[in-house]
Amino acid sequence: MVSDVERSIVASDLDSQGQFIALTNAIEMQLESGAPVPHVVRLLADAILALGHARGLPHSKRTDLAQRLDALCSRVTGASDAQLGR
Repeated sequence: MVSDVERSIVASDLDSQGQFIALTNAIEMQLESGAPVPHVVRLLADAILALGHARGLPHSKRTDLAQRLDALCSRVTGASDAQLGR
């Protein structure tokens, strides 16, 4: 899922790509920990979207990115709920 987000960012060919990738790396570290914190993943996703807005990412690309990030966050929340037996 994170690779989908990264591909979307890389395809935009922005000068500030490294900033976006740093945030996706932080999400990836959360996922690889085995116990990702859904709130932290959501905050990192929101940071990516805010950075996209600040760096002038076109609206259509931001919308696509938001959909990918929402899917990722939903997946993390679902996995977290399953781990807690909800």
